[in-house]
Amino acid sequence: MSKALVQTIDGITYPRQVPMPAGMPEGWKAIEQVYGPTSKTAGRTYIRYNSLDGRHRKILGPKQVVQAHCQDLGIPWEPEYAKYESAMADRKAIESDARAREREARGQVEGEQREEMIALSRARFGELKGPLVLAFPGWKCRWDFMPETQQTPKVFTSPDGREWKLLKDLECMFGTRLTQGGKEAQDIIKMVEAGNANLTAQALFSEGSRRCK
Repeated sequence: MSKALVQTIDGITYPRQVPMPAGMPEGWKAIEQVYGPTSKTAGRTYIRYNSLDGRHRKILGPKQVVQAHCQDLGIPWEPEYAKYESAMADRKAIESDARAREREARGQVEGEQREEMIALSRARFGELKGPLVLAFPGWKCRWDFMPETQQTPKVFTSPDGREWKLLKDLECMFGTRLTQGGKEAQDIIKMVEAGNANLTAQALFSEGSRRCK
């Protein structure tokens, strides 16, 4: 029996044992391996499954694991595999809901709600313009001149390091914060007020566009 190739990539040594997917039968372990240097997919990882009793090794996927497990027990595999699929669907739904809540918490909403948040921001602050955003305390702007199109896209960077390429995304976040209220809403209001008062920083915006050409 050939010994699995041991490789260390980005500080991770393969093969290594990883958690089994939800809904899989007990009595198995998942082994993550990486394709070797001579493979067309060198560096990519894949998972194989071994039974703890040693009867099955290098099983390709969850469906094959369930089939082998049920064959050993002498029971139909289809109902057991349906349980795995149901567990995976539940997991995806939970993860999708969590991502949606995280996006909303960060002011990233979509569809009609996004337009509502943008409208709310504009009703409170007016339409955001580049000079005002540059004048926000601690904010920076990068001008990326593109000779082939003669255009100069701007990328704004907030104090926390997050980049904003579209002012509408920023307006959406502002509207969301105003809706949520509390300290974060007050922080947004104070930041916009400070930007409006900083006419010197606003004047630098057009100068930046001119110099990058």
